[in-house]
Amino acid sequence: TLTGDLAENDDLTVTFGSGIIHARESGAFKNTFSAKITHPSGVDATSSYDISRIFGRLDVTRISLGIVITGGEKTYDGKPFGFTVEFVGLAETDSGYAAMPECIDAGEYTVSYVSYSITHSNGSDSTGDYDPVDCTPGNATILKRCVSITMTDAEKEYDGTSLTSDAFTVTGDTKLVEGDTLTVDGSGN
Repeated sequence: TLTGDLAENDDLTVTFGSGIIHARESGAFKNTFSAKITHPSGVDATSSYDISRIFGRLDVTRISLGIVITGGEKTYDGKPFGFTVEFVGLAETDSGYAAMPECIDAGEYTVSYVSYSITHSNGSDSTGDYDPVDCTPGNATILKRCVSITMTDAEKEYDGTSLTSDAFTVTGDTKLVEGDTLTVDGSGN
């Protein structure tokens, strides 16, 4: 706001400082500026004025952030459960990432994030521009994988020694997960 009068035909140019540039981050910033007054001839007349600069204040408040984790159900496959993570309240220029615990084995899980970060579209870290997170945990069920093991039949004529067979087959709609191994200890009478 200009108070006072300029001499006839003098022109005021105001240049704003870095407060405008950095005010996208949360916090309080001084809204600095410089002023230049010129005569119509283009000559700088600033020194002919007693200029009082009263800087403004730019306040950018932190945003409340929520993280909603959605789980579901799957059959054990040896891979971590793929939770869906939604960030609620992100600024349009920001994106979020949440590290999740690895839920691999069959069972029931209720999980929250391990850590999270917010990144601005220019690549800078915006995590500190948000209030602490309100998290809605996700529930996941990893069902046991059904595998049928059938011991192979064997026979022999009685000779006073034990009859054993280590042979078996894995049957059913599913097989072992790649990387898992099966050890069968069979004994017969």
